[in-house]
Amino acid sequence: MKLIEKFFKFLSSLKLAVIILLSISAVLAIGTFVESYTDAIYAQKTVYQSWYMYFPLVMLCICLMAVMVDRWPWKKRHTSFILAHIGIVILLVGSLVTQYKGIDGSMALEIDGKPESFVTLPDREIQVFVSTGEGGYTKLDNWDTDYIKKNPQKKSFTKKIDSKLFEVKKYHHFALRRENIEPSSFSTDGPAVQFTLKNDFIDLSRWIVQPRKSRDVVINFGPAKLVLVSHNNPVKEEGNFILLRSLGEKLEFSSYKRGQLTKTKELKSGDKVKPGWMSEDKDVVFSLVRYLPAARKQVTYKPIDQSTDETISALEIEYDGKPYWLGLNSLLRVYTDDRAYIFNYANKKIRLNFPLSVNKFEVGRYQGTQRAASYSSWVKIPQAYQNYHISMNEPLKHGGFTFYQASYEEDEMAKPTRSILSVNYDPGRPLKYFGSFLIVLGTLLLFYMKKFKKKIIKRKEQ
Repeated sequence: MKLIEKFFKFLSSLKLAVIILLSISAVLAIGTFVESYTDAIYAQKTVYQSWYMYFPLVMLCICLMAVMVDRWPWKKRHTSFILAHIGIVILLVGSLVTQYKGIDGSMALEIDGKPESFVTLPDREIQVFVSTGEGGYTKLDNWDTDYIKKNPQKKSFTKKIDSKLFEVKKYHHFALRRENIEPSSFSTDGPAVQFTLKNDFIDLSRWIVQPRKSRDVVINFGPAKLVLVSHNNPVKEEGNFILLRSLGEKLEFSSYKRGQLTKTKELKSGDKVKPGWMSEDKDVVFSLVRYLPAARKQVTYKPIDQSTDETISALEIEYDGKPYWLGLNSLLRVYTDDRAYIFNYANKKIRLNFPLSVNKFEVGRYQGTQRAASYSSWVKIPQAYQNYHISMNEPLKHGGFTFYQASYEEDEMAKPTRSILSVNYDPGRPLKYFGSFLIVLGTLLLFYMKKFKKKIIKRKEQ
């Protein structure tokens, strides 16, 4: 019995409370350090949502409840003390509910585009799709990647896919994407063309790749287009455009001005030709650098230590004994003798029970500059039959979700193309509000009761 009393006294002691608070402070300091060198998502998964944080928080709740029990039976003077301690426990419980049941993601809505109902979450997963034999793919499996991120050096994440082994060899939180175009021996792969376009106003050099022969590829350069096809069928395009037609080992160049054919020529590597859109001295010059009748993009990643604007997370994987790279939100196609597989390492998504669309977007800019001073969206929800205004300081609350104006994307002409909304669902918010209210109320009562005690003491002295 004495041992139990001593243990209970230890749980309610000030020394333990100080140790717990110091432990929480240390974990928060470590999390801040990790976040500064990585990012918020990685710090959450490895520090803030780890047992390093949960254990001292649970001990804090136990300590608070033990202190309250130790004061039993409670008296009137304990009111502020009890309210504050209960408030802290309720606040922590509300935060736990939010952690496991809440949603914190984003939506990218095309301005004047189709309604969207998917929310992109920071959590990630690996998805596997298999070919159906009819030109399509069906989802085979998906796996959460939290384990991989928390244990990047371990090699124990393995799965069986149609009797063949899939293994994540290593996780890299920061990696630079590298892309090479190489000849392919697969009959389904389309052609690739490396070209340049030059005149006094433009100097462009790039590749155009057709992943599958059945799909035409169109690059829009504003006043003109470049189209790559692998068939002899007519192409339905208007305005000025260059048509590159892959015919096995031959590449046919055709130029169109206002939809009318102006020139046709068979090209070889190194050939130059003017499409005839402008006068001879001002016309652009198309140069064929390299032509591959069948090609495939080979993507690799270079791991680095710190974040830059170009880094993303990437996985080194192995399937059927062959090594591959898998970058965040990118597809990897793997072909076997009788099937094709798609591996996708991507952010998780959830579907809302109502779609949203943006039919108007406004940007206020600082005078004399293109810098955005403010921006807002007019959002339409079909079920509500009305438009809602969302600005940086004016969120929209609908269906239990809160939508904030987070950012936007624009094209080369500084015209907004997509509105980025932050989406939040916080089921623990009422508990956190109530807990905070009790803490504030307890604090106010504490000062009031101290003042009240002083008055009583003065009256007794008089």
